[in-house]
Amino acid sequence: MELNQLKYFVLIAELQNLSKAAEKLNISQPSLSKSISRLEKELGTPLFDRKGKKIVLNEQGRIFLTGVREALQGLEDITAVVGNFSNQKRPLGAQLA
Repeated sequence: MELNQLKYFVLIAELQNLSKAAEKLNISQPSLSKSISRLEKELGTPLFDRKGKKIVLNEQGRIFLTGVREALQGLEDITAVVGNFSNQKRPLGAQLA
């Protein structure tokens, strides 16, 4: 499972359209579709119900979306904390070797 796959998944869930998501991500629709198919295969369950051009989260997808959003928010939060920490001036002698 890759971070980009999770971001792709969230965008597709929000837009409910692979072509629009691919356009927004500036990648081809077949590449995006393959990425999501690999994610579903890795998880062992489909995350979407496909209805023509519309792609809608199923029950497993809704559960996964909640967890993915929490995980992505956690990554953003810890990245901000680490970034803030590294921007603080360290006292003399406290610098890492």
